[in-house]
Amino acid sequence: MATLAFVAGVLFYWNSAVYLAGVHISLITGTVYAGIVGIAAVIVCAVLPSMRFMMESVAFSRLALALFFLAEPEIGIRLLSNPLLLAIVVVTGGACISRLIHGRIEREPSRLLQFPALTRSAVVAHGNDWQRQFVGWIDGTAPVRVPA
Repeated sequence: MATLAFVAGVLFYWNSAVYLAGVHISLITGTVYAGIVGIAAVIVCAVLPSMRFMMESVAFSRLALALFFLAEPEIGIRLLSNPLLLAIVVVTGGACISRLIHGRIEREPSRLLQFPALTRSAVVAHGNDWQRQFVGWIDGTAPVRVPA
């Protein structure tokens, strides 16, 4: 995810003519994106492991948006100047990608503690056969079996 964030950060500002200490601003932005997203990904995956599917999808959404900005710089400049709108577009795109690839993701209720939100639990993926095979391919595990 950090690598995708780095590439997206570089592409977001690729058309810029700004240099800081002789380094193009796109490389600096990519490094900052990679650091922040990498740390956030580790924390979120440790605390809420079932959110990793969404984080992967948001990383791909950010990369797709960066490629779009590279093709349409005028739209990119306007959207990059509004961080709230940029975040909404990236997260909405990530939700769409996650839904398309992974199907619906649910958490099983915890039986160990009374606070399921604070415990780790297995992820149950409800989706088509090709979606479960895709998730299994990413994880290196057998496809998730879901009762019909």
